Amino acid sequence: MNKTAFSIVSLLLLVAACVASGYYMAKAETTAPESEQVVENPLSSDLQELVLKADTAAGGKKIAMATASIDGDIDVVFTLDFESGNLFAWLPGPRGAYLGEWSVNVSKAIGLEKGSNPDLVMTVGNFNARGGNSGGLRDVPLICYVANGDNGQVAGFVFQWNPQMAKNGSFQRGNLVAGFPGSTRQQTIKRQ
Repeated sequence: MNKTAFSIVSLLLLVAACVASGYYMAKAETTAPESEQVVENPLSSDLQELVLKADTAAGGKKIAMATASIDGDIDVVFTLDFESGNLFAWLPGPRGAYLGEWSVNVSKAIGLEKGSNPDLVMTVGNFNARGGNSGGLRDVPLICYVANGDNGQVAGFVFQWNPQMAKNGSFQRGNLVAGFPGSTRQQTIKRQ
């Protein structure tokens, strides 16, 4: 056997030995009694308390959805049906039920034509202005924006909710109110 062939065979035997020993070591660790297995958290104690809050949005050809926080750790989910123009805001609750529903048809606000195949987009943004609170009702600190790509019309939708009703597990319902009109096809925003 020449020197090159001997080196190749030696290298292959070394690799096989490493793979085999790794296999048997892993198998021995997984068959150890549970009381001996210790799983360490790779995060430092400072990072273990970090909570990630992420608002999301997604859209398809006929529907768009977005989530946003309305009060600390309470999120609401928005759904927009492109065919009907119905926009909903749903407040999820415990045990797979909803604690609130607010809705509106966006057709008039953004010039959606019935029976068309619209080019719509939806997003949610923060809104920190306060006002209009009455009794237990509070302005939700966000706006759901809907835009119609066919004509350039844009509108924002807001609503009010009662945090105490949500804490008590009571269902609430209301309207999403259109406001913040605009058009991407004009140079300035119209004031109303």
